[in-house]
Amino acid sequence: MTDIIRKMCEFFTNSTEKYPKTQIHIPGDLKNPDVIAVFTGMNEEDAWPSVYLANTLQKRLPDVPLVVICSRRDRELFSTLKWHPEFICYGTNYIHEDNPDSRVLTDRSILISPLHYSEKNIIRYFRKSKAGIRIAGFRDRSVNISVDTDIEIYPDYCHTLSLIIGMNPDSDWLPVVPSHHDAKASAITAPGSGRILPFMAMSSCAMNLLNRFEAEIPLRTVTLTGKNAEYPEITRETRAAIVARASAVVTTEPNLWADACALGVPVIGYDPNGTFQKWHGRFPETSKSDFIDSWNEFLHS
Repeated sequence: MTDIIRKMCEFFTNSTEKYPKTQIHIPGDLKNPDVIAVFTGMNEEDAWPSVYLANTLQKRLPDVPLVVICSRRDRELFSTLKWHPEFICYGTNYIHEDNPDSRVLTDRSILISPLHYSEKNIIRYFRKSKAGIRIAGFRDRSVNISVDTDIEIYPDYCHTLSLIIGMNPDSDWLPVVPSHHDAKASAITAPGSGRILPFMAMSSCAMNLLNRFEAEIPLRTVTLTGKNAEYPEITRETRAAIVARASAVVTTEPNLWADACALGVPVIGYDPNGTFQKWHGRFPETSKSDFIDSWNEFLHS
């Protein structure tokens, strides 16, 4: 019983320390923060909603410093923005310090998660953050502005989030791969000549499915992910640059699916377990026969 009482006391003591001591005025303080930080989740596909939201923040609040909290793996994806933000990067795990962003964020800062869902590492980070205003699509004692919508599609959720906090979203924007990353992609997709010849970017499992069903493959393929990937050591940003060059993407993996959707590249996906990110106008197939049918329709469209 003593241990239970002690743990309860620790919980309530710690929870009161999470809230800012400075009084927050809404909506004024939402438009005049010291810093805005966008928090990116752990999965590779989580970076793209952050990129879309960061673009709107940069364009609508150009005088407010922007910080991106992301995996070191995903940092270069933000070079698709007009201006490079500042970064707080973590490695294979989230930062587990007591005050992970205390040297950058204050109680006059805003922390935003651009994902429509929560998971334990995001919640843990929010509870440790020193940001005075914390905006997220989930309810928790660490969140003082909870954005409750029925939208689970990107970039629609990011656009809705922007509207709710008082900014018109940049709804026509697509990420553009910078030239220095495109040059690395060129060395793989067009070695020697540098000419961009048509090709399909694929996951190795998608390639295996097409071969198993003896599907027609009229274009050159570049296998980017999976056990039989042709270039397993390429960086995250180089993979995105190759995807951006592709005539289409064919995949059974959520990371390659999200790359294609975010960059506006035609994509055929096989997602039997419903794990792919939902993107506007993009619908993966849930059966192998429908996946093959979509491939054939694409070839003859």
